[in-house]
Amino acid sequence: MKVFGRVRAAGAAVSESERELFGGPLRYDTGWAEHERARLELSMLAAVRAMPRLVGGTLRRAWRADRPALVAVAVSEIGQGIAAAVGLLAVNAVMHALLGGGAPVDRLYAALPALVTVGVIGVVNAGLACWSTSRAGRLEPLVERLATTEYLAAAAAVELEAIEDPEFRRLIDVAQYGAASARRMIGACVAAVNGTISLIAAGGVLTVLHPALLPMLLLIAAPRGWGAMRVAQERYVSVMVWVEHMRAGRLLGSLLTSRTAAQEVRVHGVGGFLLDRYRDMAESAEREQKRLATDKAFTELVAAGMSGLAMVGTYAFMGWLIVAGHMELAVAGTAVIAVRSGSANLGALVMNVNQLHEEALYVNDHDRFLAEAAAYTIPEGGADVPGRVGEIRAEDVTYRYPDRDTPALEGVSLTIPMGSVTAVVGENGSGKSTLIKVLAGLLLPGRGTVRWAGVDVAGLDRGQVFDRVALLTQDFERWPMTAGMNIRIGRPRLGSSDGDLAGAVGFAGAGALVERLPHGLHTLLARMFRGASEISGGEWQKIGLARTHFRTDHCGADSLLIVDEPTSALDPEAEIAAFDRIRQLAGPRRAIVLVTHRMSGVRHADTIHVLHRGRLVEHGSHDELMAAGGRYASMFRTQAAQYEPGRGAGTAAGVPGPRPATGAAAPAEHAPQAGRAVSVSTAAGAGAGDGTGAGDADRAEGGSRDGTGAGVEAGGAERATHRTGTAVLLVNDAGQYLLHLRDNVPGICHPGTWSLIGGRAEGEESPEETIARELREEAGLTLPGLRRYAVVPGTGPGGVAPGLIQVFLGRWNGDAEALPITEGVMFRWFDAAMIDRLVMCPWTADVVRSHDRARRQTANGHLDRPS
Repeated sequence: MKVFGRVRAAGAAVSESERELFGGPLRYDTGWAEHERARLELSMLAAVRAMPRLVGGTLRRAWRADRPALVAVAVSEIGQGIAAAVGLLAVNAVMHALLGGGAPVDRLYAALPALVTVGVIGVVNAGLACWSTSRAGRLEPLVERLATTEYLAAAAAVELEAIEDPEFRRLIDVAQYGAASARRMIGACVAAVNGTISLIAAGGVLTVLHPALLPMLLLIAAPRGWGAMRVAQERYVSVMVWVEHMRAGRLLGSLLTSRTAAQEVRVHGVGGFLLDRYRDMAESAEREQKRLATDKAFTELVAAGMSGLAMVGTYAFMGWLIVAGHMELAVAGTAVIAVRSGSANLGALVMNVNQLHEEALYVNDHDRFLAEAAAYTIPEGGADVPGRVGEIRAEDVTYRYPDRDTPALEGVSLTIPMGSVTAVVGENGSGKSTLIKVLAGLLLPGRGTVRWAGVDVAGLDRGQVFDRVALLTQDFERWPMTAGMNIRIGRPRLGSSDGDLAGAVGFAGAGALVERLPHGLHTLLARMFRGASEISGGEWQKIGLARTHFRTDHCGADSLLIVDEPTSALDPEAEIAAFDRIRQLAGPRRAIVLVTHRMSGVRHADTIHVLHRGRLVEHGSHDELMAAGGRYASMFRTQAAQYEPGRGAGTAAGVPGPRPATGAAAPAEHAPQAGRAVSVSTAAGAGAGDGTGAGDADRAEGGSRDGTGAGVEAGGAERATHRTGTAVLLVNDAGQYLLHLRDNVPGICHPGTWSLIGGRAEGEESPEETIARELREEAGLTLPGLRRYAVVPGTGPGGVAPGLIQVFLGRWNGDAEALPITEGVMFRWFDAAMIDRLVMCPWTADVVRSHDRARRQTANGHLDRPS
């Protein structure tokens, strides 16, 4: 066991569990790890020399926080030092009186004034100590608040580029410990000052009593100071070597109690596995703690032995002085008290100086962060943003992140007019997110410009620019606050009541959600707090949409709304509604930039920009880009192909999927053959007298509507029904159509396909018998009076043979969500206007459009209502 010499870090021991789970020792960059060498190489003498600098920095911060409290602490500490010195002199007077000549009573009377002085000094000293403790306790939280406020204010004011810079991010992480250290430095500083003054007082008294006693005092106290420093350094080394091991152990413990991991912990049997690894890692850490305890005991034993030898030598020297007549017995008694007091004060001083140095390392990181953050701070002031922006233009924009060699954007130029809906699409890593940050003024391009109303954003008042921007991103912040504040935080400084939020809640379709919450808008949405509620990801996105509406609704000038993957957690119906609401936010004084990978959400944009590897490769409308047959068309068709029969997941290209089992959803979901136009032919008289206005209207339109002659005439359809599937078009009094969201039926339809209720005939069933059975099996419905409406071409089972679909027409006004789910995912009512935004087979959409068109014409008096 090595006691003397420099403390050095040993190699980090790696347990088998750490190697198995983490691949070896992890290295986490914490604040103290940055100062390994400074701590290990700090000698006791160097620590004492650094004391004025450390104390000075602490006093300056305390002076800014609370000057009266700091003055009170200083006065009380100086007073305690003076009291200690006077107390020792009074003790010396007592010793002289008691050990002098004369009767005992006379000697006692002679010592009485000095004894009273000692008592008074004790009371004064206690009062000063209490005063100092009180004022220091007041200073500590003020200093911590001051340091924390400085840290947070600096972090919130820097450019986004700095936040995304790994080196600056590391400095932010390190500096977060500075505020707590600044608080602890107050206590350590007070203790160090107290120890220093007390030591000076004791040393001064010893020097007065006999000059040779001061070196003896230092000789007694030095070994204990060395021992304390040695133990502290060994503890630091251990922490630096074992911190990742301990952190990994805590991580395993947190996983065992995590809400998000709870299901796999139980279902996959992960709990017992992780618990065994936790025990293994904990046992390894315990062995290190045992080693530290042994080393500490041995070091303290050596230090105590050396100090004891020095004390024996001091007392022997004092005995010789007494015997030789160079020191009176009373002086010797006072010297003994002073030596013991001084040695204790010196040992405590060493410990406090060591703590000051340790905490100062973190505080220095805090101060360094403030200095570097000042260089990255978003500049205040600049030109005012005009009320009328007109357009936002990017010109030859290139941007490269500090830690990357290749640019995220290169030579991008585009224009976003106010009142437009602009879509930005591209694969992952194409630069979409970087582009919207540049457009919003969050990132300044390295080359090129972004101009608002013709003025470079770099020269505008950035605060005013941000005030004109609203963000709704996929990972928008879910603030651990009330539902109302999660909406109001879109304009946090705008005074508003619950009534002011009603419009935003209604716009986002979150009214039912708010009503379900136990305290409405005042419900806390943070499960970490008692009594809080939890909502789903889709419900959170409604809250986010309400927040966006609240922000944009309170902007009286031209503004920019950026929507980045806004519907990732929504079901298909809610996604359609969300896109509709987002488009409703467009207006003559607002531009919308929509970033999404869901191609159905961008087809209605005014302009679509396609990014590829940081470059703008295409732009135009949906129809223009599809006609061009470039990257956008390829992406659109690739995504659409996921829902085409035989081409989705699990079906190899060119290989038909398996045939569905008897009773499975049948040609009602089938897409038409590739390259074949879809037409709708209506059966003669279908819909007459059903009140839907379909019969005569569709007879008037008649036959094929695509000009290809591909339609099926009524008579031919009747003869072909033995080969058809069946489907039913159900309409309610509001003019909505009942659709069924299908799950996966290999070779027929894929997840996310909306269809009519229907299926394939079994045995010798007639179409009427087939559709009646399908209604019972799929939806639990029995509906008399269904009428034949149309026959449309589709694909046969497995997508390999052509077939026909007999469509029936009926009326039903029930609750779609109350229908039993025996197949598929859900039933919903839809307006015909929403059909274009649903994933469905073209023939299904054509049937709905045809009926809706005829219904509207009849209702408007263009055609006579059928009799």
